[in-house]
Amino acid sequence: LEEDDGPAGRLYRSCVGGTRAVESWDLLTPWMDLAENVTDNATFVDAAVAVQKADMTLFWSWNVDIDTWNKERYALFIKPAHTMVPKYDYRDYVEGADETDNMRALRELVLNMVQLAGYD
Repeated sequence: LEEDDGPAGRLYRSCVGGTRAVESWDLLTPWMDLAENVTDNATFVDAAVAVQKADMTLFWSWNVDIDTWNKERYALFIKPAHTMVPKYDYRDYVEGADETDNMRALRELVLNMVQLAGYD
């Protein structure tokens, strides 16, 4: 893939080329530091607010709810992201209805991924 001129080669080189791995890690460092600095309820709230304001729902989402195993306490639930749209949004879109916010976001996600893979 290092010498491949096609989309797969371009995608591979974009992931491993030059200092990009270091630059990508540098993007994560503030979030890692934020997690390392959680020591009590106040610092947890500060971290939770920062994460919520950053809106990283493309990667994962979270919520606080009653603990599944111990109903007398709360727990933090971290959930994987989902890029699926509700079936009625998809059905209506296929049948010619106006594009909903969900369908628009999915279309933009797919376009971005295709461009990152090297396709125009």
